[in-house]
Parts: sequence; structure tokens; C-alpha cells
Amino acid sequence: MAATKGMSQSTVSRIWRAFALAPHRSQTSKLSTDPLFIDKVRDVVGLYLDPPEKALVLCVDKKSQIQALDRSQPVLPMTPGVPERRSHDYIRAGTTTLFAALEVATGKVIGSLHRRHRAAEFKKFLAKVDKEVPAGLQVHLILDHYAPHKTPDIQKWLLAHPRFHLHFTPTTASWVNLVERWFAELTQKKLKRGVHRSVQALERDIRAWLTDWNNQPRPFIWTKTADEILDKVAAYCHRISDSGHKPCGVAAPSPRPLPFLDVEGPLIPFGGTDYPTAADPQDAADNPPARQARPRPRAPAAGPAVPGCGPRPGRTRPMRRSPRGSGCRPCRWSTGRITRTTRAAVVCTGRPVRSWSGRPGARSPGPTTRSPPPTGPGPPPTTRPPHSSTASTPARV
Repeated sequence: MAATKGMSQSTVSRIWRAFALAPHRSQTSKLSTDPLFIDKVRDVVGLYLDPPEKALVLCVDKKSQIQALDRSQPVLPMTPGVPERRSHDYIRAGTTTLFAALEVATGKVIGSLHRRHRAAEFKKFLAKVDKEVPAGLQVHLILDHYAPHKTPDIQKWLLAHPRFHLHFTPTTASWVNLVERWFAELTQKKLKRGVHRSVQALERDIRAWLTDWNNQPRPFIWTKTADEILDKVAAYCHRISDSGHKPCGVAAPSPRPLPFLDVEGPLIPFGGTDYPTAADPQDAADNPPARQARPRPRAPAAGPAVPGCGPRPGRTRPMRRSPRGSGCRPCRWSTGRITRTTRAAVVCTGRPVRSWSGRPGARSPGPTTRSPPPTGPGPPPTTRPPHSSTASTPARV
């Protein structure tokens, strides 16, 4: 790109950093084209945030093709400095399918294992759910558009059990179903690390893990409202170009101008320093640019947030953003002084910072925590006279 545009490589890198671009990264994404996307999202999210009374909300789905894998070599346990290791090749003994219903309120899961995942197996799973749910409660099932969910046999079963109500998620939008999050827990904590030489051993481990989960259930809390989800999808559809996808009937918000971009002039980054443009002689092909020092961020225009914060008198080096665990926490700018922690806030003590490794610019050890003074009877605590920043000794190097 630098050779094509006639710029230097450092200029291209600075522009990428200014706009937070990462060309080396990529993610998978697919937008739902369901014409009833808005209605289905509001229906499902409404069950999460405001469930009906005297009813049970269950998120139902299947995890098919769970493989019983036996590694070609024994798994090596972790040792100090070395993680657990397992071979990349394996021997597959077979597969199984797990039907699961996650209770939104409590986090408990009703599971059933089958070798196949047809409408007959799904009907058996519904019969198990009907048996375990108390008779006086209505049952609201959140499902996807899997074909066995709509067969005539399943429709007849639902007519015979009128307390079951189905709520379908939008097409290609399985992220709305909370049971997918529970499947991720099962995969990461059990299936990926397991070694099973038969399907029976795999099913025993899954049943044991399901029993342990129900003994100490952990519900998943849904926090996003339907309006927030629809606004985010509409903004994303508005940002992408040449997608041919309409934002599901939601009016796209007007684009907000970026704070660091001046569309009528040259590029202006966060600090306010102009980047060299293509017309800069330094970026010409026959005149490679000289190495320039990166401009330091400027100090904030407002004053320090806590009395005593800010640069010491005579300090000529510009202030920099403090790393985690150092500097003053309220204003988050490095002051060159060690901080102490109290119950109210973190305030500067005025003591000079000593380099952690003895090198200039090394990271300081961070704030030191002191216990609060005693409140019972006793001699008054001794107070240290205020430290004068003008008479402070330079940091030892």
C-alpha cells in the first residue's frame, strides 16, 4: 500500500493507528434477513427482561455431532511454566446429540442424549420437559428454525399440550438464544479437554457434568434491551458499504463525526499534530523520509483532579498517560510521585518516584496500600510535614 500510494511505511502505519484499523485481523459475521426480525427480537428479549408470571421460560436447542475422541498419545499434564499438552491427531469412536433446555430464571438445565436428532427424538425430549416442569406453570420455549420443530407430529403434540408456547428466534441469529452460551461452557470446560474411547464414556461424562451444573446452577443475565440491539444492528448496516442489506426496517442513525477527523483539511490525530500527507516531499518515492520522533501526547487542558497532582515545578518533560497501577487514579495522569491509597481516593504524597529496574522511564512498582489509622483510644498519630516538591531529590537511576 505504501508503494502504491507513494507514501512511506511509517505514514501508512500512523494512519491505520489513527483510525483504529487492523488489516491483519478478520472475524465472521452474518446479518439476519428475516422479515420479522424486529418482532422476534422484541418477543425473545421481552421474555428475558420481563418474564410472565406463573410461567417458566426455557431456551431450547440441540448440540449435534458431539464427537467421542481418543488422542493418539496420552495427555501430558501441566507443569510449572508448561501448559497442558495433547496431540493434534485423534481417533473418533462415534458421535452423540444433546438436547438441552436452559431455565432462564435459575440456570438449571434439562438435558437428554440421543444418537440421532430427528423429530422423534425431539418429541421424546419435549415429553421429558413436560414431566419435569410442575403442572401449574405455563411453559414458554425459545427455539430456532430447525426443521423437526415444525413437523406435523410435533404440531399434534403441541395441540395436545396447550400450556406449551413456542417463540422462534430470527433466522441465522442463534446469539439470541441463551442456551448457546451454556453450550459454550460445556465445550470449553468439558469436551475440549476430554478423552473418550467410546460414545458411552462420552455420554457418562456429559451426564455427570450436567448433574454437577444443576447442583450449583449459574444463570446467565441478559442485559441488552431490544432497542439497543436494533440500534446497534442499524448502525452497523449503515456503516458497511455495498452490502445490499437493509437494516430490517429500522431507521439508521445519522453518522456521528469523528473527533479527530477534519474532512476539509489534512488528517488530524488525537493529539492535534498533523500527519504528513502524500504531497509531503518526505513521502516522495525518490526521497525516503527521515526517521522522526513520535510526538508525545499533550497534557490535559483542565487542571489536576486532586490537590497535589500535576507536574512538579521546573518539570519540562510533557506529562504522559500513566500505566496501570501507577500515577494518580482520579486524573490518570503520571505525576512523577508515588501515590498512597486511602478509603476516599488515591492522592499524591509528593515523594519522588524511584525506578523499578533502575533505568530511566521504567515502570514504577505502583501505589502502596496503607491501612487506615486506628480509631480507638491511644496516642495521636504522628504526621509527616508536607513535602516540598521544589526541594525534592532527583530519582535514583
